[in-house]
Amino acid sequence: MEVFQNLLKICELLEDKKAEDILIIDARKMNNVADFYIIATSTSNTHTKGVADFLETEVLKLKGFNYVNREGFNLSDWVVLDFNNVFVHILTKQKREYYSLEKLLNEGNNIKSYDRIKKETVKQENKQTIKTTRDNRRINKIGKLNKKRTEKASLSVNSKNLKN
Repeated sequence: MEVFQNLLKICELLEDKKAEDILIIDARKMNNVADFYIIATSTSNTHTKGVADFLETEVLKLKGFNYVNREGFNLSDWVVLDFNNVFVHILTKQKREYYSLEKLLNEGNNIKSYDRIKKETVKQENKQTIKTTRDNRRINKIGKLNKKRTEKASLSVNSKNLKN
Protein backbone atom coordinates (compact mmCIF):
# COMPACT_ATOMS: atom_id res chain seq x y z
CA MET A 1 0.00 0.00 0.00
CA GLU A 2 2.91 2.35 0.69
CA VAL A 3 4.03 2.10 -2.94
CA PHE A 4 0.57 3.12 -4.14
CA GLN A 5 0.48 6.07 -1.73
CA ASN A 6 3.89 7.17 -3.01
CA LEU A 7 2.68 6.93 -6.61
CA LEU A 8 -0.25 9.16 -5.72
CA LYS A 9 2.12 11.57 -3.99
CA ILE A 10 4.26 11.78 -7.14
CA CYS A 11 1.13 12.49 -9.18
CA GLU A 12 0.11 15.14 -6.66
CA LEU A 13 3.54 16.77 -7.00
CA LEU A 14 3.19 16.74 -10.78
CA GLU A 15 -0.24 18.30 -10.52
CA ASP A 16 1.10 20.96 -8.13
CA LYS A 17 3.53 22.00 -10.87
CA LYS A 18 0.70 22.13 -13.44
CA ALA A 19 1.60 18.96 -15.34
CA GLU A 20 -1.42 17.65 -17.26
CA ASP A 21 -3.03 14.36 -18.27
CA ILE A 22 -1.22 12.32 -15.60
CA LEU A 23 -1.40 8.54 -15.96
CA ILE A 24 -0.17 5.69 -13.78
CA ILE A 25 0.71 2.50 -15.60
CA ASP A 26 1.07 -0.72 -13.64
CA ALA A 27 3.73 -2.75 -15.47
CA ARG A 28 4.32 -5.41 -12.81
CA LYS A 29 2.76 -8.16 -14.95
CA MET A 30 4.76 -7.11 -17.99
CA ASN A 31 8.35 -8.14 -18.58
CA ASN A 32 9.63 -4.63 -18.05
CA VAL A 33 12.43 -2.68 -16.39
CA ALA A 34 10.08 -0.84 -14.01
CA ASP A 35 7.03 -1.81 -11.96
CA PHE A 36 5.24 1.47 -12.58
CA TYR A 37 5.35 4.25 -15.14
CA ILE A 38 3.93 7.70 -14.58
CA ILE A 39 3.39 9.80 -17.68
CA ALA A 40 2.62 13.51 -17.58
CA THR A 41 2.35 16.26 -20.15
CA SER A 42 4.14 19.58 -19.80
CA THR A 43 3.30 22.79 -21.61
CA SER A 44 6.81 23.64 -22.90
CA ASN A 45 10.48 22.64 -22.73
CA THR A 46 11.02 25.07 -19.86
CA HIS A 47 8.04 23.62 -18.02
CA THR A 48 9.36 20.08 -18.54
CA LYS A 49 12.71 21.02 -17.02
CA GLY A 50 11.11 22.84 -14.08
CA VAL A 51 8.75 19.96 -13.28
CA ALA A 52 11.60 17.45 -13.51
CA ASP A 53 13.86 19.52 -11.23
CA PHE A 54 11.09 19.89 -8.66
CA LEU A 55 10.09 16.23 -8.80
CA GLU A 56 13.67 15.04 -8.56
CA THR A 57 14.11 16.90 -5.27
CA GLU A 58 10.72 16.05 -3.74
CA VAL A 59 10.49 12.34 -4.61
CA LEU A 60 13.78 11.60 -2.87
CA LYS A 61 12.12 12.74 0.36
CA LEU A 62 9.57 9.93 0.05
CA LYS A 63 10.29 6.67 1.82
CA GLY A 64 11.26 3.83 -0.50
CA PHE A 65 12.57 5.80 -3.45
CA ASN A 66 16.16 6.00 -4.59
CA TYR A 67 17.22 8.20 -7.44
CA VAL A 68 18.99 6.24 -10.13
CA ASN A 69 19.12 8.25 -13.32
CA ARG A 70 17.79 11.15 -15.35
CA GLU A 71 17.63 11.16 -19.13
CA GLY A 72 16.71 13.83 -21.65
CA PHE A 73 17.70 16.79 -19.53
CA ASN A 74 19.45 18.68 -22.31
CA LEU A 75 16.58 18.37 -24.78
CA SER A 76 13.88 19.11 -22.20
CA ASP A 77 10.96 18.07 -24.40
CA TRP A 78 11.03 14.60 -22.82
CA VAL A 79 12.64 13.89 -19.47
CA VAL A 80 12.67 10.49 -17.79
CA LEU A 81 13.33 10.21 -14.07
CA ASP A 82 14.28 6.71 -12.96
CA PHE A 83 13.49 5.97 -9.31
CA ASN A 84 14.34 2.23 -9.40
CA ASN A 85 10.92 0.62 -9.82
CA VAL A 86 9.13 3.81 -10.97
CA PHE A 87 9.88 5.69 -14.18
CA VAL A 88 8.41 9.16 -14.50
CA HIS A 89 8.08 10.47 -18.06
CA ILE A 90 7.46 14.20 -18.49
CA LEU A 91 6.83 15.09 -22.13
CA THR A 92 5.63 18.06 -24.10
CA LYS A 93 2.27 17.52 -25.78
CA GLN A 94 3.88 17.08 -29.21
CA LYS A 95 6.32 14.41 -27.99
CA ARG A 96 3.62 12.59 -26.05
CA GLU A 97 1.32 12.44 -29.06
CA TYR A 98 4.16 11.34 -31.33
CA TYR A 99 5.50 8.51 -29.13
CA SER A 100 2.17 7.37 -27.59
CA LEU A 101 3.76 5.64 -24.61
CA GLU A 102 0.32 4.73 -23.26
CA LYS A 103 -0.36 2.58 -26.31
CA LEU A 104 3.05 0.96 -26.06
CA LEU A 105 2.58 0.07 -22.38
CA ASN A 106 -1.12 -0.81 -22.52
CA GLU A 107 -1.84 -4.30 -21.21
CA GLY A 108 -5.60 -4.37 -20.76
CA ASN A 109 -6.65 -2.54 -17.62
CA ASN A 110 -3.24 -1.45 -16.33
CA ILE A 111 -3.56 2.30 -17.03
CA LYS A 112 -5.25 4.61 -14.54
CA SER A 113 -5.84 8.31 -14.85
CA TYR A 114 -4.75 10.28 -11.78
CA ASP A 115 -7.94 12.38 -12.04
CA ARG A 116 -10.03 9.21 -11.91
CA ILE A 117 -8.06 7.87 -8.94
CA LYS A 118 -8.54 11.20 -7.12
CA LYS A 119 -12.30 11.08 -7.73
CA GLU A 120 -12.49 7.48 -6.51
CA THR A 121 -10.44 8.37 -3.43
CA VAL A 122 -12.67 11.34 -2.61
CA LYS A 123 -15.73 9.14 -3.10
CA GLN A 124 -14.29 6.52 -0.71
CA GLU A 125 -13.40 9.19 1.84
CA ASN A 126 -16.93 10.61 1.62
CA LYS A 127 -18.43 7.15 2.14
CA GLN A 128 -16.18 6.65 5.16
CA THR A 129 -17.15 10.06 6.56
CA ILE A 130 -20.84 9.25 6.14
CA LYS A 131 -20.37 5.85 7.80
CA THR A 132 -18.43 7.43 10.68
CA THR A 133 -21.14 10.08 11.11
CA ARG A 134 -23.85 7.39 11.17
CA ASP A 135 -21.85 5.33 13.65
CA ASN A 136 -21.36 8.38 15.88
CA ARG A 137 -25.10 9.14 15.77
CA ARG A 138 -25.89 5.55 16.76
CA ILE A 139 -23.39 5.70 19.60
CA ASN A 140 -24.89 8.99 20.81
CA LYS A 141 -28.42 7.54 20.61
CA ILE A 142 -27.38 4.47 22.57
CA GLY A 143 -25.64 6.68 25.11
CA LYS A 144 -28.79 8.80 25.56
CA LEU A 145 -30.96 5.68 25.89
CA ASN A 146 -28.61 4.22 28.48
CA LYS A 147 -28.62 7.53 30.38
CA LYS A 148 -32.45 7.59 30.39
CA ARG A 149 -32.56 3.96 31.58
CA THR A 150 -30.05 4.73 34.32
CA GLU A 151 -32.05 7.80 35.41
CA LYS A 152 -35.29 5.79 35.36
CA ALA A 153 -33.72 3.00 37.41
CA SER A 154 -32.31 5.56 39.82
CA LEU A 155 -35.73 7.22 40.21
CA SER A 156 -37.34 3.84 40.75
CA VAL A 157 -34.84 2.94 43.48
CA ASN A 158 -35.26 6.37 45.10
CA SER A 159 -39.07 6.10 45.10
CA LYS A 160 -38.87 2.62 46.70
CA ASN A 161 -36.55 4.01 49.37
CA LEU A 162 -38.99 6.86 50.08
CA LYS A 163 -41.89 4.38 50.51
CA ASN A 164 -39.92 2.30 53.02
